[in-house]
Amino acid sequence: MSAATHDSTHSRNQTFPQIETAGRLSQRLGRRAALGLLFCGLLWLCGCATAFDGGTIPGGIGGSRAVRVFGQVVSAANPIQAIPNTLVSITTAAPGSRAASQPVQMLTDANGDFDLANVIITGRVSQVQVTLTPNDPSFRPETITFTLTGQQPADLLAALVPAAMQNTGTRVTLSPAGAIVPVNTPLPLKAQVFDAQSNLQPLLPNLLYVGSSGTLNSTGFSADGSDATFLPLTTGTGTLTALWNGASSPLVPIQVTPKPPGQPPAPPISTPHTEALRPSLPRG
Repeated sequence: MSAATHDSTHSRNQTFPQIETAGRLSQRLGRRAALGLLFCGLLWLCGCATAFDGGTIPGGIGGSRAVRVFGQVVSAANPIQAIPNTLVSITTAAPGSRAASQPVQMLTDANGDFDLANVIITGRVSQVQVTLTPNDPSFRPETITFTLTGQQPADLLAALVPAAMQNTGTRVTLSPAGAIVPVNTPLPLKAQVFDAQSNLQPLLPNLLYVGSSGTLNSTGFSADGSDATFLPLTTGTGTLTALWNGASSPLVPIQVTPKPPGQPPAPPISTPHTEALRPSLPRG
């Protein structure tokens, strides 16, 4: 073999390893870039799942958003008795999902009121779980689950059963079946709990109003047969339902209208519960 041929072969042998080394380097850099993008994506998802501290809300999958869940905790056996210092813990999840959000929590005040304005839900439909843990051992803890659709706030009148009472309710009813009411005109509600043998239980069920036109107020077991009142504060629509031990009543549509022309406006509704909530409710 000539010297020229030997030099040419030697030159090719030197060039090929350089090309192979560059290829391997390119592959390593590509893998690192892909891993970096994956890591950033995981961090973004974690941020969406943990934005429960009242700060800004990331975009999230399906559009994460904050909804307001507020209300009052009372005794189911004596609904005019508010239960202060009850820990209210709220988590949310997509329907059918086991991946629940981190809880948003607060204690009820002296009137039994709570107001959590930054409950994060993802997607148009979300399952909300409210866990109530009273500081008073004479009441039983309770977990209430319901579904929220859209961005309407939820007002929950939560009724805790005294520890000394049996809770055998399996069915709930709520009336009226629907209503159109003017602003500042209280709407009496009749909410009842029945056991498996259709025996009426002396308990007020949990009541849920989804909408931004008013709030629920416990009146106790009144002589007129009502158990609670819907207080319409501004025009709009919403729905009411009663909840108990996993059972629920049919949805009750509520429409709040302006006062009829020519009639003097009714005086504003005022209770300790509504006054605590009024600053954050829309004005009619």
